Amino acid sequence: MKDIYELLNEANIDVTEIDINKIEEMEVSELERKRGKKKLMASIKTKKRTSKKIAMVASLVIIMGMSSIVIAKPAWAMDIPLIGDLIQNNLINNNSKYKDYIQAVGQTKSDQGIDITFESAIADNNVLNLSFVVKNNNESIENNIVDAMVIPTSLEVNGEKINASSGGSHEIIDANTIRVLKKINWDYNKVYDKLDVGIEISEMYGKKGNWSVNFALDTKEIAKNTYVEKLDKVIKVDGVDIKLDKLTMTPLTININYSAEYKDKEVYLNFLMFDENGVEVINNGNRGSSSRVKKIIEGSCKYINNTNAKQLKIIPFYDKYRMEENNEIEKKLPSTKINIEKYSPLNLKINEDASIDINDWIVDGEFLIVKYSYRYLDTELTNTSLAKIYINVDGEDVSKVQSWNEEDEEKKNNLYSKYNESNRDGLMRIEKIGDSKNIEIGCYDGSSIEIFNDQAFTVTKK
Repeated sequence: MKDIYELLNEANIDVTEIDINKIEEMEVSELERKRGKKKLMASIKTKKRTSKKIAMVASLVIIMGMSSIVIAKPAWAMDIPLIGDLIQNNLINNNSKYKDYIQAVGQTKSDQGIDITFESAIADNNVLNLSFVVKNNNESIENNIVDAMVIPTSLEVNGEKINASSGGSHEIIDANTIRVLKKINWDYNKVYDKLDVGIEISEMYGKKGNWSVNFALDTKEIAKNTYVEKLDKVIKVDGVDIKLDKLTMTPLTININYSAEYKDKEVYLNFLMFDENGVEVINNGNRGSSSRVKKIIEGSCKYINNTNAKQLKIIPFYDKYRMEENNEIEKKLPSTKINIEKYSPLNLKINEDASIDINDWIVDGEFLIVKYSYRYLDTELTNTSLAKIYINVDGEDVSKVQSWNEEDEEKKNNLYSKYNESNRDGLMRIEKIGDSKNIEIGCYDGSSIEIFNDQAFTVTKK
């Protein structure tokens, strides 16, 4: 496997037919990692990417150290591997500032026929994004990605062991090679100018070895532009007083920390967030932990900041499903019959403040694909669910009567890949309808979501 150094020194190379055919998103906590890879594998959802020609042009100014590379001007052309589809789609498309803070790592460790190349990293107080490539020269890993997805198995930063939740996206380069963009959620009370990162990997695909690396990240610039505000607010949810502790706002991410004491039931909070232009700030993962002995919960909600955002409107909300997972809480609202042969705009009203835009429907063979997004106070939400939709086929809710066999599941995954090329397309529902033309779409009443409009507040970066 070529080092990142070799790739950067090769100019005007056409890399054709790179089969980027799978994209995946999942959340992996430390506890889940310990519970075993089998459970993790079941949570993976697959997407496919079409092949693309990538022209690599290398004109970079770098300073090389013993264990790291510091980039003098980290502004990269889109077609250099440091900024590929994963970083572009998951980060830069949401906030162009990510281009300014990418730092090369450029280290390859090889052992037992397995190569791991750590390409780049982006870090602030809230999140570490780590891009790396795993190549198993011994066997195909196209359908066995778990070992790659649980990297890093052990992480230290500035000499401190980090126990953090993580998630990631991946793309299959070929049968033996996978690229991963790992998102590691952490919370730092102090803004560091430098992060010394140590990653330990001692086992891959059943083989013992040493793939550990150490590198340093210069975070001085992002630290200088980080704003922290103490929040003096209490939100009462189901009899529990949840204290909002602080908000940390960097050029890349936003994090809200909260805590509470409870008696009987753990309660976790979430937030709708909009910038000064009324554009949604997209949620990027939530964490929650509790001590059942002390009856204390601690939570954090992370967001990808909007480019150059200076003011945030924040609306707390509570999702009852998170803990109860009781789908019977909500009631069905009346459905609307559609002409599946011709799309026409459809808006399903949930309540006075919220609705669902049905953005498209497509029939592909025996399957119906429905694309939709949510709207709150007439602002489009890209990844916040306010109520479920349902689809009736010949008068019956297809999700209640339909079971999927392995062949149907594979077809469903292929259709998801085919019709969901962008990670900002909103949501998509796929159901098997056979040759039926009698199709209705409806939604539930959203009663599982409690939005605290009267507790909305504003934070302005100073």
